[in-house]
Amino acid sequence: MNFIPSNGYGYGYPEEIMQNDLFQNYGFVHNPITLNDPNYSFFYENSSLYPNEETSELTQDFSDDCLKFINDILMEEDNLDDHRPATLQDYHALQVTEKALYDALGETVQPFSELSPSRSSEDSGDLSRIISSQWRNKTYVGTSRDVVESSNGKNDAKEEEKSENLVNVAKGRKNTEREMLEERSSKQIAASNDEYVEMKNFDDILICEEGKDDISPYTRKNAVHEVEERLKKDRRRKSGRGKRKPKEKVVDLRNLLIECAQAVTSADLVNANDVLKQIRQHASAYGDSAERVAYYFANGLEARMAGTGSDLYRDFVGKPISSVQILKGYQLYVSAVPFQRTTYYLANQTIAKLAAKSAKVHIIDFGIFFGFQWPGLIQLLSRRRIGPPRVRITGVDYPMSGFKPAQKTQETGKRLAGYCQRFGVPFEFNAIAQMWNTLTPEDFKLEKDELVIVSCLYQSGKLADEGIDVDSPRDYFLKLIRKLNPDMFIHGVVNGTFNAPFFTTRFREALYHYSALFDVFEATMPRENEERLLIEQLLYGKDAMNIVACEGSERIERPESFKQWQMRHHRVGFMQVGLDQDVVHRARAMVKANYHKDFMVDLDRNWMVQGWKGRILSAVSCWKPAVETHGKTILQRQQLLADFETVIKEEGVKLADGAFAEVIRSTQEAVVLSPWIALAVRQRPGVWNYIFFDSKKLILKEVTVSEFLKLKEMVVEESMDGKFVLELDFKPSVGSTSLPSLSKSIGNGAEYLNRMLSAKMFHDKESMSLMLNDKVQNPKDLQSALQKAQEYLQTLSLMTPYSDMVHKLQQLGLERGWGDNAQRLSAMISLLLELLDAPDPENLGKFLARIPLVFNVVIMSPHGYFAQDNVLGYPDTGGQVVYILDQVRVLEAELLRRIKEQGLDIVPRILIVTRLLPDAVGTTCGQRLERVTGTKYSDIIRVPFRNEKGILRRWISRFQVWPYLETFSEDVASELFKEFQTKPDLIIGNYCDGNIVASLLAHKLGVTQCTIAHALEKTKYPNSDVYWKKFEKYHFSCQFTADLIAMNLTDFIITSTFQEIAGNKDTVGQYESHMAFTLPGLYRVVNGIDVFDPKFNIVSPGADMSVYFPYTEKHRRLTHLLPEIEELLFSPVENKEHLCVLKDWNKPIIFSMARLDKVKNMTGLVEWYGKNKRLRQLVNLVVVAGDRRKESKDIEEQSELKKMYELIETYDLNGQFRWISAQMDRTRNGELYRYIADIKGAFVQPAFYEAFGLTVVEAMTSGLPTFATSNGGPAEIIVNGKSGFHIDPYQGDIAAQQLVHFFEKCQTDPAHWETISKGGLQRINEKYTWQIYSEQLLTLAGVYGFWKHVSKPDKNMTNRYIEMFMALGYNKLVSLRSFIKKNY
Repeated sequence: MNFIPSNGYGYGYPEEIMQNDLFQNYGFVHNPITLNDPNYSFFYENSSLYPNEETSELTQDFSDDCLKFINDILMEEDNLDDHRPATLQDYHALQVTEKALYDALGETVQPFSELSPSRSSEDSGDLSRIISSQWRNKTYVGTSRDVVESSNGKNDAKEEEKSENLVNVAKGRKNTEREMLEERSSKQIAASNDEYVEMKNFDDILICEEGKDDISPYTRKNAVHEVEERLKKDRRRKSGRGKRKPKEKVVDLRNLLIECAQAVTSADLVNANDVLKQIRQHASAYGDSAERVAYYFANGLEARMAGTGSDLYRDFVGKPISSVQILKGYQLYVSAVPFQRTTYYLANQTIAKLAAKSAKVHIIDFGIFFGFQWPGLIQLLSRRRIGPPRVRITGVDYPMSGFKPAQKTQETGKRLAGYCQRFGVPFEFNAIAQMWNTLTPEDFKLEKDELVIVSCLYQSGKLADEGIDVDSPRDYFLKLIRKLNPDMFIHGVVNGTFNAPFFTTRFREALYHYSALFDVFEATMPRENEERLLIEQLLYGKDAMNIVACEGSERIERPESFKQWQMRHHRVGFMQVGLDQDVVHRARAMVKANYHKDFMVDLDRNWMVQGWKGRILSAVSCWKPAVETHGKTILQRQQLLADFETVIKEEGVKLADGAFAEVIRSTQEAVVLSPWIALAVRQRPGVWNYIFFDSKKLILKEVTVSEFLKLKEMVVEESMDGKFVLELDFKPSVGSTSLPSLSKSIGNGAEYLNRMLSAKMFHDKESMSLMLNDKVQNPKDLQSALQKAQEYLQTLSLMTPYSDMVHKLQQLGLERGWGDNAQRLSAMISLLLELLDAPDPENLGKFLARIPLVFNVVIMSPHGYFAQDNVLGYPDTGGQVVYILDQVRVLEAELLRRIKEQGLDIVPRILIVTRLLPDAVGTTCGQRLERVTGTKYSDIIRVPFRNEKGILRRWISRFQVWPYLETFSEDVASELFKEFQTKPDLIIGNYCDGNIVASLLAHKLGVTQCTIAHALEKTKYPNSDVYWKKFEKYHFSCQFTADLIAMNLTDFIITSTFQEIAGNKDTVGQYESHMAFTLPGLYRVVNGIDVFDPKFNIVSPGADMSVYFPYTEKHRRLTHLLPEIEELLFSPVENKEHLCVLKDWNKPIIFSMARLDKVKNMTGLVEWYGKNKRLRQLVNLVVVAGDRRKESKDIEEQSELKKMYELIETYDLNGQFRWISAQMDRTRNGELYRYIADIKGAFVQPAFYEAFGLTVVEAMTSGLPTFATSNGGPAEIIVNGKSGFHIDPYQGDIAAQQLVHFFEKCQTDPAHWETISKGGLQRINEKYTWQIYSEQLLTLAGVYGFWKHVSKPDKNMTNRYIEMFMALGYNKLVSLRSFIKKNY
């Protein structure tokens, strides 16, 4: 499939340039959206590297510049006759003719590309005349003439008679139509050069202007109007003539064509002629789409039967066309068909953004032609705030005939050089004119430190495949690009499945494909429009005839599906780059707004696919090398599965089952180091095997994790082979304790430890020292004391206070802490007696939960702006502040309750430790001590970062804090002693920096440590371990090392979900990814953390029940806030706080609240709603996202803001949609949830991934039925169909239909809403409250504190191992001097 030829930057091409061979090789697709398209204003507005100039001024300048560029080419028109651009078809044709000539002379064929430059021009001319004569002497059937004239101007009667006897079965009408087409072609060729005076009129076609939504004044509406008007005239004219007889019956031309193709395949020429005769009676180049398709396919079948397909095709290739007619066709095409516009919009946006900061940009354009794509990019780069880069373009094209094969490409370079000179852009051009399968990386003269971009749009499908050449030129082409190691490869392909070696199959698929294309023209263009006829005859008709009539090397059109191309990409070592969702969304919106409703633009496997009525016709995607060293690859699971699925479809379903398929589907990573392949196979969460295969020696074996990591390192750095590498194995971290092995035990560490402790407890003095005095020396003494105490307590009333019993109990050996009254004392003693008689892990857990071990708590959170007011939204400041403040309030309350119930007179203390920021004006971040609101004994204490120069007063990013943390921990230890006058009992770390400080403190002070990672950076950035040097601006080497140390030093780890630890069946958990990894050149981790380690526990947070409570609790409702909430939801006023209005207040509301970034997918939810008409009838949509009250400095948020505005306009949402800016008043937000529940609405959380999902918990706590993403924590929070619903954020249409089904069912059965609401509340009360969280956390502190108390020898061994690693590795990494050397 090809698209209409165009340049996109000026008036048009000279007539000689627009020969039909240009259609074949560069046709109908090379029309980039010009940079003065209104859509490009987004790039200017959001890039800090480009000036924010008036786009209208830019447009004017750009129009003049492009006009000059095109005029420069037109001025060279006189030279174009002798230098017609060569095409792939010319090259193949010339090679075939050369072979025939040399065979006749009895000489060896000399390749055209190797012709000696010393040959004279006269010889070349003679050769051309001989070749031309050979072409003209061949007979063909099915063109505008029945017989081709020979070189002497006479008809070859024998050849004509032979042809007529064989296939010329339909004279009258067929010849008439051919004569009409020939007459039209003659008129087009005869166009006067004076027509170029009218070229000025085409500026509007090729240049976009500010404020115009379409690419030209000739909008889709105009095109549709013209179609309707001309069709009316056609019908009136035809009805008046009365010449065409009405058809007696409907003929299925498609089936007739397939029947004819089958007859041709079977060599049944008699039957084929009969069927062809029927087709000719109904086929017409001027009929409807089916008749036109039948006409061209019949011509192809006729030529195939006569054996003259290649001659027919070459005649079309050589036919000249007027450039004025081409431009008129282009005008019609771009107004009616969006394919070229969307393709170039995506490609140009990608290139422009990628090159925004580069000093040197090298663009390699396969099929550069006249380079019309690049002037706009050059002009854009010239306007960068940091100045233009050095631009180098390598133009690749097929060689021209004669002695200057690269002359045309060189002339393109000269014109581009003049353009760069005009705009002050340093420029260099390299012209390459040779067959693509003969190119080598050295031909491209790559330089260091340049941004390399390779572009090939819709040209690679013409390369020969394995059916022609065993050494496939297609694979050679991709391997060549892979060896170039580009920063980006933009590849556009025609999506076709008509490349089968079997003619009938190929014919059928081609028929379906071209039927769709001609149907496009039928629906969008007038039937007898001359430009439409030109497009159909000389482009699509020609290509269809080539597919049908030609075989072998003569068949040029060989498209593959984009999925087959995807497999080719992966096979040679490319990895796919996700397309910019915003750009794709804009392309889709552009098509929806300006083109026929049956056009489609969508995403499929990270390809932007385009098509018609559901049939994909073309696709474009972006790629980059999987690794930087050619011939070696690291493949991720999604790449392997994509290739495997493609193979299954091609090879059949047998491969889809069995052991091999199971291994592939379980493989998370593959290392390809030819001829070796190593697979990391994940049997189940936490259980891995490593398989090695030598494809040369056919050896298959299992290897160790160390051997697998070595292969991985060799892919990245060849010099690693044989060198000593530090290997880290933290297996001793669990000492002599055996680990559980069942997946269900992951995250239940305390339960496992209780079983271990129940067997070990009270067997020695150390395990009996708690709450006992010297009167108890052994287990026998303890049991006796407990029995006597129980007898004594039975004589007292249950509520007797401890103070009345203290002396008696101390005489027995029992100190304070057993309970505050006789009842609790008795229960505690009974529990312990049962444990002494028969150790039981459940009873032990209950007993340890009551032991008062924790009184002073430290919570670490160094980074960001930590305060209670006016900080949310600051850098590195968000949910962790809310989380920790809520955590502290419930922990204090739980501590006070436990201390009182155990009969102790102790005042607890909680300190949140963070950074002191003296320069943080407008916040309390410069205040040393701040009481936490709602508490009595909890404070925020701030300690500054410092170095040898003094205190660091300014804020720094969390990625840059590492050199300060060790000194910070020492200062914190001093401050804690001042506040506590003793050491704390529990230290809780948060995030990577907080956890390493907590580890340093806990290790130094010898106290229990808890780690809360929240989100581990390693899992956020794929391959950030093996390519850590690329990411050193984030100091990942420090972060990964700190995480490794903290998770092994800590006593216990709490996570919100199981997936955070060990993922699920298909995905690797955050902690699981740290089991084995390598930082090449630094160290190799063969056993980093074991997800079966009993230190892991799942403790999920909840919502603040004082703020978020069920809507049914009317006595607690904040009715005074209802006027504010109704104003927020229903006010007819639109301002910066709320945009759009809700007209129907009686409809339920779908509500969502989140940050406005891509991962949260709020714009995705709005799009789902906008596209589903039924959903819009049932409910309104309200989203709280982003803050339109102030200008965002976040590029991602800017993009989402712009997208939101476009969605409102595209789907005309005003009246059914309300967009509210971010709301920071948590109290009012709680009442807002309940108000939505009052009107029977629902909450939707549409994120692509959500680690936990606090808003999901808040909504469910308020009684709102909740729909939430199936990716991440919400999948565990919600029991699908009972307490809410799971939705797939990547299947928006299905998610919208789930909402429709829910609200329709609620209309017919109102009890359904109540059922889901109550199910959600029940789920929250069972598992997701801060009360449950605080109880579990302090219980865990007791269990692990006691375990720490009785297992010191094992921990000492681990501590020594980690101390050595910190001294030799970590300290060097985080030293300030090292930071300055690497980054500043």
